[in-house]
Amino acid sequence: MRNENSFHCSLLSSPATHRPLDQRNALLHFKNSFMLDRDALDACDWHCPITSYPKTNSWNKSMDCCSWDSLRGILHSISSLFLLRHLRSLNLFGNNFIGSHISSNLSAFAKSTHLNLSCLYFWGSIPSEISYLSKVVSLDLSRNYTSVIYPFSSLILENSIFAMLVHNLTTLRKLVFYEVNMFMVSPKSFANLSSSVTYLSVGSYSIRGIFPCILFQLLNLTTLDISEDNNLSRILPKSSWTNPLDSLSLRDTSLSREIPNSIGTLKSLAFLVKQLLDIHLENNSFHGPLPIPSPYTSYFLASDNGFTSEIPSLICQSSSLQHLDLSDNNFSGNMSSCFGNITNLNIFPLEYISNTSLTVIDLSNNKFGGPIPIPSPITYYYSIASNKITKKIPSLICNATEFKIIDLSNNSLRSSLPRCLTNFSTNLLVLNLRMNYLEKIKLVRILTILITIALLHNSFQCNIPKVIGHLHSLIGLNLSREHLTSSIPLTLGNLTNLEWLDLSSNKLGGVMPKKFGDLASLGYLNLSKNQFTGRIPQDKQLSTFSSDSFSGNSGLCGTPQ
Repeated sequence: MRNENSFHCSLLSSPATHRPLDQRNALLHFKNSFMLDRDALDACDWHCPITSYPKTNSWNKSMDCCSWDSLRGILHSISSLFLLRHLRSLNLFGNNFIGSHISSNLSAFAKSTHLNLSCLYFWGSIPSEISYLSKVVSLDLSRNYTSVIYPFSSLILENSIFAMLVHNLTTLRKLVFYEVNMFMVSPKSFANLSSSVTYLSVGSYSIRGIFPCILFQLLNLTTLDISEDNNLSRILPKSSWTNPLDSLSLRDTSLSREIPNSIGTLKSLAFLVKQLLDIHLENNSFHGPLPIPSPYTSYFLASDNGFTSEIPSLICQSSSLQHLDLSDNNFSGNMSSCFGNITNLNIFPLEYISNTSLTVIDLSNNKFGGPIPIPSPITYYYSIASNKITKKIPSLICNATEFKIIDLSNNSLRSSLPRCLTNFSTNLLVLNLRMNYLEKIKLVRILTILITIALLHNSFQCNIPKVIGHLHSLIGLNLSREHLTSSIPLTLGNLTNLEWLDLSSNKLGGVMPKKFGDLASLGYLNLSKNQFTGRIPQDKQLSTFSSDSFSGNSGLCGTPQ
């Protein structure tokens, strides 16, 4: 081990009746072999999901060692870490041991049941002695990177050692080898895993070869993560799903072909009513019809694949769905109106929205046609962008009064906007209707909290509504290619938070408002291809833009300074 590391550990020993001083002194000796490194703590915070702090600062001779942070219970006769022969649990997660190997002295922890050596920057081959820990029920060697700067796997597991490990660790329940290099491990070796395993994570380029379908026959497996293993091949089994899986992650793998409908009929779901099945299939090459999730599925992520045909209406029977993402596939046909009946859709909060979870439907970038499906009344995020949706925007969409983001862009929507569009809750932040065939925009009453409006490439043929000037939170406005006429209303000069403005390719005329110079936050401006006249204002913020921002206005003269 190097002498410049952070130290963050959790030790738990077997019970005893006394606390000899040599235990305390041995731990202090162990502490003094390290130097705390603030940069190392920051690195752990960056690469691992922790907030580091130097726990050993609380270790001193004036206190009972069992009251020290990270220590519980009693430690027996030790002179170094590897003489803790009664140790039951060792957690060194989130330290910086760059340049160190996992020691063969691990065999000293023969009585240990929990061992966490994750995110330590260990490198080299995993020693065979790890297979001697026959009492271990939880083993985590994940996220050991080459360096702080280059987060690539540096731990190597040989096939013979993995074979011994699965043979000897018969009580193992949790195995986390995420980002461990297991390229030399034969997928067939997984056939010998203990039937007691409930949690298995071997993702992120860990294994290669034929997908080990035997994993779906582990009787107690509830969580399986092989995400980002794009060296795996073959397809999922059509049957033999005999385990009680409630979480499955296959994202960013190379698995292809059709997904069997058996994925939604895992036998244990009959008695796992209170548990939720997570299915991660995103970023693969799956194709064919979409598999039907279980009625108890909560997370169903199947974006960025090649699924085709219509979305089956049976998916709406998954009443527990909280997060549904089917974007970037090749779905076609009409979207089922039953989506509005899935009232539990719930997704992670967006970065700029705090203390809330969003109800979401994301069906963007497909080939859906027909009318707009009506969202649930509690939908927060609604995107059907880049499809082939036709007809007009129905007034029933206004029943979803909790909208924060609406994206109906790049479809074939026609007619005018429904009047109720201005009745959304005060939470609406983004309205994107660009690239449709909408007409007759009338924003009589619109929300002052709105931060982005994109209406470009429609057929509104009207003036810019003065009410937009009252959207004091607006940071982006795109009204390009809308056949807009008349002049720019002076109220737009009140948008002091505006960061980008695009009014290009319209028929706007008159003099350019000098008040635009007061928009100190404005970083992008495009007024090109209009009919403005007079001199270009040459002061304040307007002087920061090039002539490209004003080109195509034959009646303009002068250039910004």
